[in-house]
Amino acid sequence: MVPKGPLTIEELHPYEFSEEEAFIAAASRGDVDEVQKGLEDSKLNPDMRDGHGNTALIHASRKGHTKIVDMLLADKRVTPNAPNKKGLTAMMAAAAWGNYDIGNKLFAAECDMEGYTIAGQPTGIADGLDDEWLHAPWDPND
Repeated sequence: MVPKGPLTIEELHPYEFSEEEAFIAAASRGDVDEVQKGLEDSKLNPDMRDGHGNTALIHASRKGHTKIVDMLLADKRVTPNAPNKKGLTAMMAAAAWGNYDIGNKLFAAECDMEGYTIAGQPTGIADGLDDEWLHAPWDPND
């Protein structure tokens, strides 16, 4: 039988996902409805981390899922500055993958760009950046 659309992460992997793992997978693939359901569940920890220490916010920021980022930032249980195991934060992921509109949202939420390291080395993510860069519209042709 041929699938009628893209497979979900749950269909690709045969083992049972925990609610938190399914929530992170939904944020990573941009599934607004599933993320909303997860955020409405008071028992679910939206700041839960995957095996690399990535939160749902880091995944959504890296993948450019603006609506998911907005939803997560609106939830008081989410820690916007939480780094993964190598020190990467949502702000750094957004900047590294060119998702500057999300970088602006994270900056407005007062996410910190200073003082983080990746594998013990300074990131330099804020070097040369200022409010003008963070708030300028992004042109992919630049």
